[in-house]
Amino acid sequence: MVILFFYFLYTAPSNCAFILIKFEPKVEILPWLEIYILFVFSKSKLTIFKKFEFKKEINWSNREALNEKEWIITHSFLKDLEEIKNVTQKSLTRLENSITSSLESKFLEK
Repeated sequence: MVILFFYFLYTAPSNCAFILIKFEPKVEILPWLEIYILFVFSKSKLTIFKKFEFKKEINWSNREALNEKEWIITHSFLKDLEEIKNVTQKSLTRLENSITSSLESKFLEK
């Protein structure tokens, strides 16, 4: 099951948008996955914060993180829309590659 949350907040100094994507598998052997993406807009730039965490189910209502990842931060100037598009696309591609390599190292034999 995939759960997607999107939240946009208008604040005085900076506007921001937050996306939380949760993968909650129905099969016990698969880990849960949470992806966090935060877009912060200022007058001159866009800053993107992103990270993902695999979670292990402890009981029906509690999970613990299997990997404590740090936030990955990228910046883009707002005057160039093509740069914003490229930075956002590259950020999502890097996030996808990180998740894929983590899954491959866990489930594929070398």
